[in-house]
Amino acid sequence: MASVLVGLFRSLSWSDFRVRQAKPPRPGQSAAAANTGYRYSEGGVSISGSGSQFQLADNITVTASFDPGASYVLSWVFDRPQQFQDDMLNHEQGHYNINALVCRDYFTDLMLAKGQTFATAKEGLDAVKQLRKDSVAKIGIVQSLYDSEVHPEQDSGLSHGPIQQNWDGYLQTSFTQFRATGTTTPDGNHHRVRLIDVLNFNGKRV
Repeated sequence: MASVLVGLFRSLSWSDFRVRQAKPPRPGQSAAAANTGYRYSEGGVSISGSGSQFQLADNITVTASFDPGASYVLSWVFDRPQQFQDDMLNHEQGHYNINALVCRDYFTDLMLAKGQTFATAKEGLDAVKQLRKDSVAKIGIVQSLYDSEVHPEQDSGLSHGPIQQNWDGYLQTSFTQFRATGTTTPDGNHHRVRLIDVLNFNGKRV
């Protein structure tokens, strides 16, 4: 089986979320309006070969998925104007996209490593461990940074303020901008820039 990436694109809707009954925050108070659960998984990562010729086997699956059990929205959100509801859903979509993009970047880096030859199986597995460390191991850090920057803006009354718009831009850049290396998939599609590189370029130091 050829390697495959699963779950890069998914559009969330409020029907994906469990509704928790809750009173709206009082003036001057803040409350998280919703939470998006996400998962990352991988399978089939192995090194094959002999002598001093080892390579990453082409049977890898990397999956980004939505976790409905950990996802909820508070009932008072639906008492707010439609624009507020849409802005909150856009923020939650950002959480899904962060997970999906970093999973994509990890998968891309694995596919590039698949073309390398390693002197030992351990050397190949160590290379994979480093790729994980540089990508999917940082998903939680990026998610926390996203909330730490955007939530204060939301608490101040801006449901889609300039900080959220900046993050929307970072995600869009990672979805669309080509890597400077010019590498492509076997069918000729250009690899997109890594989300973590986009964030670092914009001073986030992830």
